[in-house]
Amino acid sequence: MERILYVKTLGGFSLRLSHPEGQDAEITEQDSGSWRQWAFLQYLCVFHQRRIPQEEIIDILWGDVEIGNPVNTLKTLLHRARLTLERLGFPDGKKVLLYRRGVYTWNPDLTIRLDTEEFDDLQARFEAAPHSEEGLSAARKALELCQGDFLPRAAASPWALSPRTYYHSRYLYLCCAAATALWDLDRLDEAVDLCRLAATVDPYDESCQLLMMRLLHATGARQAVSQYYNDVSTLLMSQLGVSPSREMTALYHELSGPEEAQELDLQTIRTILLGEDATNNGAFFCEYFVFQNICRLLARTTARSGEIIQLGVITLFPKKGTRLTVSRRADAMGNLKTAILENLRSGDIFTQFSPTQYLLLLPTASRENGSMAVDRVLSAYDRTLGGIAVTPRFSLLPALNLESRNGAAPGFRPMAFSQ
Repeated sequence: MERILYVKTLGGFSLRLSHPEGQDAEITEQDSGSWRQWAFLQYLCVFHQRRIPQEEIIDILWGDVEIGNPVNTLKTLLHRARLTLERLGFPDGKKVLLYRRGVYTWNPDLTIRLDTEEFDDLQARFEAAPHSEEGLSAARKALELCQGDFLPRAAASPWALSPRTYYHSRYLYLCCAAATALWDLDRLDEAVDLCRLAATVDPYDESCQLLMMRLLHATGARQAVSQYYNDVSTLLMSQLGVSPSREMTALYHELSGPEEAQELDLQTIRTILLGEDATNNGAFFCEYFVFQNICRLLARTTARSGEIIQLGVITLFPKKGTRLTVSRRADAMGNLKTAILENLRSGDIFTQFSPTQYLLLLPTASRENGSMAVDRVLSAYDRTLGGIAVTPRFSLLPALNLESRNGAAPGFRPMAFSQ
């Protein structure tokens, strides 16, 4: 039985040697040794099929850093790497990891298997027959191989960026491709589980998010689609300060609408359109693109009537001596949202504009009344835990500028907020 050196790179780095007697030995990067020693071994293992010049290794390990004698330092790393291989069970490390005339190679008689190579083979087997049990089994085995990103401890190494990006995207692709195949086979629960796996690895990948929404809709869980979309919206705004893409928003509205080929009477349509909001007394919270369209509509309807609409912004600032962490910011914005919902009128509208800002639209409100309404909100917010470390500030302006009121073409024109 030949000895095989198994190399793990996905989720960590380890070397495992299979012995003819059947007792394998394993060493991980958490064992003793300098990070350069492990980086040296990692690079040689990943590119085990190549002859690697020492100048390439020097550039990988030190880059632009000047060192006294890099060739001698490499000899020391080579010696330690060979000792590591002997700890695995090789009788003589010099006969395993070779160095000849400035070039590093592995003994050609040694079989080296990387988990990335196995992942590629399994993915190819899936793509050859995606709807077969053999193909789906290969996909699951490939996904099980990925215990994390490619060489996570080498995150600062430029050479590792390309394979890390590649296998991250391949993992997400395989999750979604296998989930789609399972959907075709009407195995929706398994498909949803695989898609959730992808969303756990990368909660910001839009292709996975879109597929998850379609899968949830296919299961008949329309409320789950709405909840998932709202969760994604909250995540994107709180972490990245952006709203869902137009494609995701359009898909959400498509899936949330009435089923196709369903003829409804006007009373039923009214119920679908208004939902529960018709009886709610608090302010109306909506997504930014909805808020923007409402602004434009109100600007059109009030351009001639002279009715006043106040546009406001509330911004949260950390108090002096405190740091506004992501967690603290999310808590503070949640408390502020509750204060707005409970202290503005049912005809008032607001949206989250950035990770630390809410926009308010106050129809039929003078500046004085608008200021009083916002004061109620801020007083309620100050009574929450969010007011301990975060200070809110607000500004109000008419939603229409004077040019529109004096006969210029009606339309919503955002105005700068004063602080």
